[in-house]
Amino acid sequence: MSSVRGLLNNVLPFSSVDGPGNRSVVFLQGCNLACVYCHNPYTIGLCTHCGECIEPCPEDALSAVDGKVVVDWEACTRCGICIDVCPESSTPLAETVTATEVVDRVRRSAPFVSGVTISGGEATVQPDFLVELTAAFKDDPTYGTKSVLIDSNGKAPTELWDRLAPTIDGVMLDLKAWDPQDHERLTGSGHTEVLDSLAHLSTLGLLTEVRFVLVPGWNDDPDILDAMADHLADGGVPLKLIRARHHGVSDPVYDEPSVDHAEAVAERFRARGIAVRIV
Repeated sequence: MSSVRGLLNNVLPFSSVDGPGNRSVVFLQGCNLACVYCHNPYTIGLCTHCGECIEPCPEDALSAVDGKVVVDWEACTRCGICIDVCPESSTPLAETVTATEVVDRVRRSAPFVSGVTISGGEATVQPDFLVELTAAFKDDPTYGTKSVLIDSNGKAPTELWDRLAPTIDGVMLDLKAWDPQDHERLTGSGHTEVLDSLAHLSTLGLLTEVRFVLVPGWNDDPDILDAMADHLADGGVPLKLIRARHHGVSDPVYDEPSVDHAEAVAERFRARGIAVRIV
């Protein structure tokens, strides 16, 4: 039995918004970006066991044992109050698990889904566990014939994609911004690795979709969008254009884009032969 264990935020047996068709979704804990529009910021950080969440828990499901926050799963109702009060953009409910345990949790859904998507947080911040998890899904008799996709921000070394290539069917890459300064302003980090991943995944034939969250005034300069569209036009990969929302964002610092604005941006890509879906 492998000794590799991962930190799991949550699993969804069924989802229609995390890839093609109806899919099971695995959310891993931890992220290497801090996007201003992140709608699930509790997946970013790692629990420091500070204990700030213990007293507010209405079910008394949290306690401190040997300096760590421990969850009474029979009492926990997943009300989310612990997440609301967490000062670390984290959750005490993340669990340390094996790949086999994750597959077991969603196995009953297998007959009703087209595959599984591994997301986060950012799945690639747990590289060894991610490699083991994708292999576990491919080796499983109920999931082995179904697609295994990764939803990633692309901030990962290209060597990791080489390791994952035998056990995944594709990557949906979230391209936050084409301009490096815009990317850093949006996420707190540069995008050299992201662009390397974009090119490498395309070469491997594993780039199944590019996702772009439209944030007015942050990543929608027309000239930069045209440069991005010119680059993506060579790959023949569809673009999912996502209108940034305020829902789930703790302190929005941007305006939500209108439908008309999103359509205008989409036309820049469609004019170059790129299939665009707006959500």
